[in-house]
Amino acid sequence: MKHKVDFIHSNESFELEEGSYILESLQQLGVDLPFDCCSGFCGACLMQVEGDVTWASESHCLTQDEVDKGFILSCICKIKESIKVVE
Repeated sequence: MKHKVDFIHSNESFELEEGSYILESLQQLGVDLPFDCCSGFCGACLMQVEGDVTWASESHCLTQDEVDKGFILSCICKIKESIKVVE
C-alpha cells in the first residue's frame, strides 16, 4: 500500500510504500533533503509533520516535547499513513 507525503510549503506530493524509511524513499524519488548521520543522532533530517509515523528506533536526539509537537527524524521513521510535512 502507498501513502502520500505532501510538502505544504512547496506544494509537492510523493507516494511512498507503507513501511519504507521516509528519507531514503524520498531520496530515491529525487527529493533533495538535508541529512548527515542517518541514525537519528544528529537531527539534520528533522521534519515537522501532521500524521503518524513508525519510529524504527527509540534512541534519537529529540525530546519528548518535540515528538509530541509532530517533529520526526526522517532517517529513522517509516511511513504508515499519509502525512503532511509542515516544516
